[in-house]
Amino acid sequence: MEYEQLWKGARSQENQTRLDALLLTGLRYVEARRLQENPDWLDGRFIHLPESAQKKVKRQQRERWIRLSDKGHTIVRYFFKTKPLPSWSGWSHNLERWAEYSKLDAVGLGPKTTKPVGIEKPQHKICR
Repeated sequence: MEYEQLWKGARSQENQTRLDALLLTGLRYVEARRLQENPDWLDGRFIHLPESAQKKVKRQQRERWIRLSDKGHTIVRYFFKTKPLPSWSGWSHNLERWAEYSKLDAVGLGPKTTKPVGIEKPQHKICR
């Protein structure tokens, strides 16, 4: 419900496409910016993020494959046709403005908002 309100607040089809692409791919914001510059990373129904796509210091994986849903696959093709994503702060300001248009509370809204949070693995203790 809130996502739909924010999506409508984005108003332009281009901004709505960008918002959908970030949500449906699960990419980090900086990864999505790099993906736009490298459409060859799209491999059928998968996005292949090579080591160069991820510059996180604490990363665990060298490369990553992301499987796209039907809707995600469709949106990504349009995502490549949009203007490049703005800077981190520019995207933050856009999200805040769209929230205001939609009469949503912008607290906590930022570039990380569209990144789905993984399920934490339970900590197992070894009893001896």
